[in-house]
Amino acid sequence: MKNDRDMERCLKAAYDRIAKGAPLCRQIEGNVKGRRGMDAVLERGEQEYRGYILLPGTENRPCFVGDPPLWKENPVGDEEYVWGLNRHSQWKDYILCYCATGERKYLERIRLELTDWMSECPCPELTEDPSEAKEIFSNTERATPWRSLETGIRMFDAWNYAVPTLIQEGVMSWEEFIAVAECIRLHGEVLFRIAPLLWPEADHNHYVMENLGLLHAAAMLKEIPDAPEWASHACRELARCVQKQLTADGGQVEGSPSYHFNCMEYFCRWLLAAEELQIPVPGECRELIRKGMTYALCATRPTGAAVPWGDSDPREEAVIPAILAFKAFGESGGLAVLAGLLGEEKIRSVSELHPLEVGSIDWSKVSLYEQTFSLSTVCWQKELDQVMMRTDWGREALSVFFGCHIPCYNGHSHMDPASFDFCAYGKALVIDPGRFTYREGADRRLFKSATMHNTLILGEREPYDYVSRWLFRNEKNGCICNVTEEDGFLAAWAIHTSYFPTIHSRLLILMREGFLVVWDRLEHYRGQKVDIWFHLDSLHVKQEGDMVYTDEEVSLAIRTAGHLKCELCEGRLSERIDSDRPSVRVRFTDEGQASVGRDYLTILAPFRKARPEISDIAVDREQGTAVFRYNGKGYRISWKDDMCRVEDENRPQDTENIPEGK
Repeated sequence: MKNDRDMERCLKAAYDRIAKGAPLCRQIEGNVKGRRGMDAVLERGEQEYRGYILLPGTENRPCFVGDPPLWKENPVGDEEYVWGLNRHSQWKDYILCYCATGERKYLERIRLELTDWMSECPCPELTEDPSEAKEIFSNTERATPWRSLETGIRMFDAWNYAVPTLIQEGVMSWEEFIAVAECIRLHGEVLFRIAPLLWPEADHNHYVMENLGLLHAAAMLKEIPDAPEWASHACRELARCVQKQLTADGGQVEGSPSYHFNCMEYFCRWLLAAEELQIPVPGECRELIRKGMTYALCATRPTGAAVPWGDSDPREEAVIPAILAFKAFGESGGLAVLAGLLGEEKIRSVSELHPLEVGSIDWSKVSLYEQTFSLSTVCWQKELDQVMMRTDWGREALSVFFGCHIPCYNGHSHMDPASFDFCAYGKALVIDPGRFTYREGADRRLFKSATMHNTLILGEREPYDYVSRWLFRNEKNGCICNVTEEDGFLAAWAIHTSYFPTIHSRLLILMREGFLVVWDRLEHYRGQKVDIWFHLDSLHVKQEGDMVYTDEEVSLAIRTAGHLKCELCEGRLSERIDSDRPSVRVRFTDEGQASVGRDYLTILAPFRKARPEISDIAVDREQGTAVFRYNGKGYRISWKDDMCRVEDENRPQDTENIPEGK
């Protein structure tokens, strides 16, 4: 730029373009006024207007953050509080409240907070040194308004809506825009110069959001000389993110469904923004994003909620990515699958409550009952060592999410090798407890602990060491090593060396007739105490002899082989940050025996009315077989030489060999 006058000319062109554009509020007000469910948004927006905002660390209730907010204060001792406050997410609620009520006080509130934030939170000096850049812009132990992640999020999820709205509704003058534009330019510089120093491999979800933010900063100031280079760089790096972060099977490398859903939303938003800016997207990226949507659907429980694996929440997170995928690809199959699980009304209501994110939708072009789109009932993510199996794609299906990826990819993982999440008949039964918090302390350690998951522990110790909320140590190796799909069952086998020299293998068999078999095998066993944990989403758990069962509308019966001690323990499960509720964990214990190997077989049987009849289970370790009756029908399972076989033993000569007890 030759001089300040040239820059002023560019900014005036940007201001005029925004002012003359289609008013954002007119585009979304039809999705806001009079809509069911909007009352909660209006109530939240009014609370935020008065300075009460729900943030991490505020114990799941709005906390007074100041008037205007104290952007750098941390009254709850949680860095996520400061980072959350500096994302300016409340501005979206203010816009929706304005569209619904016409009250300009909400826009004036954005103007007040924006002006105050620019005054109180100057941009730190930029650096070209990667270690200095990490310390200033990406230190996870120090809360700062200018962490690079928040710098990106502000641009694509707050300022990109707020700045056009203030201009178009006559709340921000040209003179005020000059200062705002300079701040946007500084955001662009941080995202263009600093973010690549932090994530040179483009292998983290933060880098996706940082580049999406840079793309939106370029779109807001497309007339300035830096904008084309920013946009080109952002699209190039987002293409790298897709190629580095999505595996050949479509899963995001961190292996956490919630982060996968987020990335899918952002990748689809990139496709739509790039189309608007007329920037081409490589065809291989589009294909990987399509595969990523398949993972998103498979990582959704039949209840419609995400599997809360590895710092995830069991919420209906697939809907917005599916809507954006429809807009990006013109394909409504994903929405049709979700409509089958959640219902058409729920799909529409989610879109109505997020009009800024999803924009306008012509529902006449969306086939929520599309019959041409089909998904397999088995999804094996080989690079992530995860497998998702379900009996069908209806809400009543039995489903299992099973994983065993060691060493862990990053600190979003939990200490849960060969754990699983099990649903049936529209209810989560044996569950992953979720994340609850990122704050360092006893809660973070507990929710990551193997004892809170559905896995086997040897010698009362964790499979590897918890060092801090983001770091493990002494991890060994583990994987999903085989998956079988037969007419009568689906099976997956995991193995890990966390307790070396003892090797733990686990076989899960999802029977299409309505139950789950969990077979644990220990090789080179040295007589240590064995604990097998099952975490139940129920408080009504009873023990009757060697049977454990829940007493709910949809219940679960559990029976295990051998004479294991059974104990019911308190549990906790979380469905969102800072929110938890009580649950019950079942612990089966073998106090330890002098043996070179041990096998434990457990049957998990969901039911609605009559409790299923499950006989004693006979396991022949040498032969690698297990025999039992389920509701009067005989079964023989063989697990040998890495192969699994299930036989229906209704033939007279076979049923005679099914024992009555052991």
